[in-house]
Amino acid sequence: RVYVDGGHTVTVLMTDFPEVQGASEVFAVATAPDGTQLTFAVVSIAKNAAGVTTVVLTTTAGAAGKANVVIYTSAMKTRPSIILDLVAVPAGAPNVTLFAPSIGECRAG
Repeated sequence: RVYVDGGHTVTVLMTDFPEVQGASEVFAVATAPDGTQLTFAVVSIAKNAAGVTTVVLTTTAGAAGKANVVIYTSAMKTRPSIILDLVAVPAGAPNVTLFAPSIGECRAG
């Protein structure tokens, strides 16, 4: 989940991602629930020894709902996608409820 106003960081872990020289070779495009195409900035990309690629994205503003995000390189034949839930930014102050235990016990040892 991420707020719809954009500018938020999303980290995606992917397997079987091709070797690339840097973030400039990776693209992230989302289709918002209203059909709008959103381009997310790819901030960084790194592959670990186990072959898992970490892609860090920055979101752009879009409509609330489930967005289909495709992360790809020009060399990829298939383009895997993830679902990102875009949620409205809260309008007011948060409602914080304090919880306290109704029974407390302390034991030595």
